Amino acid sequence: MGRTSRQTGTMWRKISACTLKQFRFDLAQKKAGLIVIIALTISVIASLFLPLISPMHLGVFYLFANLLAGFFLLLQPGFQLYRSRESRQAAGIFDKGSYYPLTQLVLISLFIIL
Repeated sequence: MGRTSRQTGTMWRKISACTLKQFRFDLAQKKAGLIVIIALTISVIASLFLPLISPMHLGVFYLFANLLAGFFLLLQPGFQLYRSRESRQAAGIFDKGSYYPLTQLVLISLFIIL
């Protein structure tokens, strides 16, 4: 299947077009997962700056609750997608991520009322 090079002693293999396509697909999935993680991280960090535009002082507990919500609803499913690279995990990000704006609204409402 392969030839040994006399000069370097390394093994050379023929790489088929299918192998290259699979390599590109795997690389594309890895890059897509990384892009998702970066975007979700930016979203969680940006949400930590929401109290700056609020007329009320929401406090440190709000920031902690916000960070926890971002971790469990966005970042954790994002890391699972990055590790597994399965389309099911992408649907999981969408499912859990759909609750993130509602969680933000509930958190802000609770901290304003209390």
